[in-house]
Amino acid sequence: MPRALVLIPPSRALFHGALPVGPGYPRPYSDAEMRAWSDDLGRLYRTIERDRGRQPGQRRLDALLAAPRDRLGREERGVVDAHRQLLAAADQGIKGDLRTDGRVELSGGRHRAHYVLERQSDPVPVWVSCRESGTLERFRSACQRAVERSRPDLRLPDRAPTPERGPVRSQLERAR
Repeated sequence: MPRALVLIPPSRALFHGALPVGPGYPRPYSDAEMRAWSDDLGRLYRTIERDRGRQPGQRRLDALLAAPRDRLGREERGVVDAHRQLLAAADQGIKGDLRTDGRVELSGGRHRAHYVLERQSDPVPVWVSCRESGTLERFRSACQRAVERSRPDLRLPDRAPTPERGPVRSQLERAR
């Protein structure tokens, strides 16, 4: 099944299943830790943006991820933690399936998604799966354009052609 990392505009209308940490939460992470990751997500996005014009061996994020943790400052550790918890490989990050109504059904990282959505400023990084690659690409492109409109300072790579009108685009337009 095709899967892609999609930066989804911070709108609860586009998600199904985001949850705050509550009684009986079985993981070792607290709501304070998840809030810290979501707070550091903006700094992570700024680091990625600055790295975009650099050669692979000169990228700041790569250096931070490779550095021993005890050599990093508080903000640098926050960027690394946000990357590992929110953008890392699909098996660790927030993940979900694209539904036919244009919403993402979260299947992993529900609590992390909730705390990013709580901020209502940074796009939510989600590893989205969909049966059809064309539908996934249209959703990714529509999300990218929506993020570019709401966060012009966050320029994303892979500018793709405008998707066709359909349920995915309509849902994004309603979410604005």
